[in-house]
Amino acid sequence: MKRKIAFLPIVVFGYLLVALCSGCHSYKEKNDSSLKNDIENASYEYNYVELPEVQEARQNEESEELPITDSWEEPPIPKFLTNYMDSTWWSADTICVVNGKAYYRAYDEYGRTSAIYTLSELLCEDPTLTYDSVDTKSKTKFHVRTAYKTMVVDFANKEDIRKLKAMIPHYSSVQHFRKDYFSKTGNVVLYHFEVDYPKSSITYCDVIRQWLIKKVNESLTNDEDVPEANAIYIGYNKRNLNQWTFKGDINDIKAVGRFASNRYFETKKQEYGEDIHDYPCALFFDLSLRLISTNGKYYSYQKQTHEYNGGAHGFYTENIVSLDPKTCEEIDWSYLFVPGCEDKIYSLYYKVVQKDPHYIESRIGMYSPETEEQFKDRLCVQEGKNILPKPGLTDAGMVFSYQPYEIGSFADGTFHFTIPYKALKPYMTAKAKKLLGF
Repeated sequence: MKRKIAFLPIVVFGYLLVALCSGCHSYKEKNDSSLKNDIENASYEYNYVELPEVQEARQNEESEELPITDSWEEPPIPKFLTNYMDSTWWSADTICVVNGKAYYRAYDEYGRTSAIYTLSELLCEDPTLTYDSVDTKSKTKFHVRTAYKTMVVDFANKEDIRKLKAMIPHYSSVQHFRKDYFSKTGNVVLYHFEVDYPKSSITYCDVIRQWLIKKVNESLTNDEDVPEANAIYIGYNKRNLNQWTFKGDINDIKAVGRFASNRYFETKKQEYGEDIHDYPCALFFDLSLRLISTNGKYYSYQKQTHEYNGGAHGFYTENIVSLDPKTCEEIDWSYLFVPGCEDKIYSLYYKVVQKDPHYIESRIGMYSPETEEQFKDRLCVQEGKNILPKPGLTDAGMVFSYQPYEIGSFADGTFHFTIPYKALKPYMTAKAKKLLGF
C-alpha cells in the first residue's frame, strides 16, 4: 500500500506533463496558422524615392522596342572590313533598314574595334563605337557614341550619314599600324597592337613617338594611373622597369610591336609554362593608341587596353591622354587649371554628370537624390585631395574618364564626361589658354 501511494505522485506528474505538451503543440499550430495568414494577407510599403530623370529612364527602358528589320539572321561582313577585324572573331547586328538599304554594326568579340557599315561602304569605325535608340517612335533615329563624342543620326537623312562618316577623324600626319601577334604555343596567347604613329614630316615627331612608346612601356609594367582595387583585380605585378622598357629604334614601329608582344608572352610563359595544355583558356592583351584630336599644338590619343586571363570576364580601360610636344609635358590638372579653382570646377562637373544619360541609367534604383556635397565627397575629393581623373583634350571639350568599378559596376562599363572649354576657360592657366587658342 505504501509503495502504491509513493508511486502516485509520479503518475500524476506524468499526466500533467503530457497535458502541458499537448497544449503547447496546439498553441504553436494556432499561432503558426495565424502567422501564415498574416504573411499571405500582408501588404508592404517601401519608402522609395525615385528621381524624375530616373523614372523617365526606367519608363523608356520598359517601353523600348527593337528596330524592325527585314531579317533576323546575323548580317554578313563585307571583305573591306577584314582590314579592321578578323572574320572569325566578329558579331554583327542590323541597326535599321531604310528604303531597302540595311545599316549594320559589326564588332570584334574581343573588344578591339566596332564599325557601322552598309554592304558596300564603311561609314564609321572606332573601338568604343556603340549605338542605341533615341525613342520608340522613330525606327531610323539613333544615338551613335564613342568614348569622346555622341551624335544623333537619322539613317533616313543623307546629311546625317555624311556627318557620321566624318565623326571619327583621320589624320594624314600619322600612319596607322595594326598587327596581331601569337605566341609560339599557337593561338592560345594573343597580343594585339594598334597605334597611330606620327610620320617623320611633322614637327616634334620624335617627342610624340617617345611619348607613345612610354605608353606602351606603361602597359607592360602596369605602371599606370589605375585604382588600387582594379590593380588587385587584374593581378598587377610590378617588375624591373629596365627589362620592360623599349630601347630600340623609335622610328621602327614594327620593332616596338615585336618587343611588346614578346614581353607579354614572357609573362604568360612564367605563369603557365610552355605546355599548351597548362593554359586555362585562350589569353589575350589588346593595346590601342589612336589619335583623336590635334590642333598642331597638342596631340590627344584614345588609349584602350583589354586583357583576359581567364575567369568570368577580362578587364578593359578607356581614357584620353594628351601631350604638349613643345614642352614634352603630358597634360594634367596642374597644367590646365590655376590653383584654388577646384570647388568651382566641381560644381560645373556635378551639373554635367547629373545630366549624363549613362550616369542616370547606372543609378536607377538608388534610394535618394545625390546632393552636390555627396557627389563631391564621392567623386571629387578624398582626404582633402583632388581625385578627379586626368582630363583629356578633344574638339568638344575636356573629357574626364572613369574605368569599370570606379563609380559603377563592371556591367556599367566606362564613363566619359565632357565639359565644354567655354565653361572652363575662366579657370585655365595662361599656358592652357595659349595651347587651346584662346
